[in-house]
Amino acid sequence: MKNLSLVLIAFVAMIGVLSFASAVADFTLTSSGTLSETEDVTLTLTNTGDVALSITLSETTSIGVDFSVPNPVDLPVGGEKIVMISLLDSIELGSSGVTIKAEDSTAGVSETITLSVFGSFCDAGSVGGNLEI
Repeated sequence: MKNLSLVLIAFVAMIGVLSFASAVADFTLTSSGTLSETEDVTLTLTNTGDVALSITLSETTSIGVDFSVPNPVDLPVGGEKIVMISLLDSIELGSSGVTIKAEDSTAGVSETITLSVFGSFCDAGSVGGNLEI
């Protein structure tokens, strides 16, 4: 009877600990590539928490980009989603940055990433080497 009491006490204590454990909402946002008039960037969203997420992507700058997937992006626990980003219009010569925000407002988590954007003289992007006259 003593052993049964100890087992019950241990079981009740374990249930109490489990009931206090809360779900963690978290994800990572990474990029690869260079954004330009001729090149898209790949974003990877990875759910590193233990709850499913519904992530909304937005641009917080005014350059103008297009996402390859509609909002929101459903991301199951342990899931990964690849999103391509492309420019909507041509940009001025030189470089600037575009900031992307990924947010699940219900879960209260967000990430931002700033991508370098390069404009060139040529509509086809960089072609060949340097121009010499």
